[in-house]
Parts: sequence; structure tokens; C-alpha cells
Amino acid sequence: MLNKLDKIDAKIVSLLQKDGRMPVTEISKKVGITEGAVRKRLKKLIDGKAIQVVAIGNLFNLGYGVSGFFIIHTDPKKVKQIISKIKKIKNIWLIATIMGSEGNISAEVFVDSFEKYNKLLDRIHQIEGIIKVEKHIYTEMFKEDYSWGAVVDDDE
Repeated sequence: MLNKLDKIDAKIVSLLQKDGRMPVTEISKKVGITEGAVRKRLKKLIDGKAIQVVAIGNLFNLGYGVSGFFIIHTDPKKVKQIISKIKKIKNIWLIATIMGSEGNISAEVFVDSFEKYNKLLDRIHQIEGIIKVEKHIYTEMFKEDYSWGAVVDDDE
């Protein structure tokens, strides 16, 4: 189920998406609530996994020259087991099931060389229940923006 935030939580999220190091004192002033209330709301957002406060690096500028995604076609009966194994692979940072046909998984990857990309692909092919893997490599990034905001509960 989709969790919607109230307008105050959404404003806090929006501020942190623009500056993840913004002090609680500044957030408090911009949102118009006490520092204690901001801390309490941040704890709730973090504990509820609505947000993570982390540094997001540009993969290419950090030396990961190969980035892309796999569409993994699987035996639909083995999707959960396959996801469990894929989750253990270090250079896969996002895994999701996708619509289109039963048993499809998308996995976003980053590595520093094509040699490591091919080793990662070989490792995925060895997982039981995988039927086919489509490979997609990003050649150039045109937009990478994490300030999309939050869905606000308009009933508030």
C-alpha cells in the first residue's frame, strides 16, 4: 500500500532531497515546527523506511565506468528464490519485479570494467530458474535527479 505523507513530512523530505546535510535547526525554521518535532518526524520517516539519508554519488565520476540493467526472465515459481540470490550480489543496487510477463526481474548494476560486467552476468546465469537475461548498458547519462518530492495526503 502506498504511504502518503502529511504536508510537513513532505516538506522535510523535499528539503533533505535538496540538501541531505541540512541541519535540523534550519529544517525547523523552514518548516515552522520545533527542532524536537523535526527529529521525531525524521526518526519516523527513517525507521519507516520512507527515506534514507545517504550520500548519492555519480557512478561514472566514482570510477564505475559500466552501468546498466538486466531484464531477467525466470521460472515464475522460483522468483523469490532467485531474488534472494541476486540480493547477495554486491554490484547490483536495485532489484524489482516488473510487469510484462510473469517472472520478470529488473536488476540495476554498476561495475568498473566490462570484464567485471561479464563476470557478474556469468554469476547471474548460474542461478537456477533463470531462463534468459537481457543486457542493457547505459552509454551516457542525461538526467539523474533525486528531488522528486513526496506524495502528500491531501485529506490532511
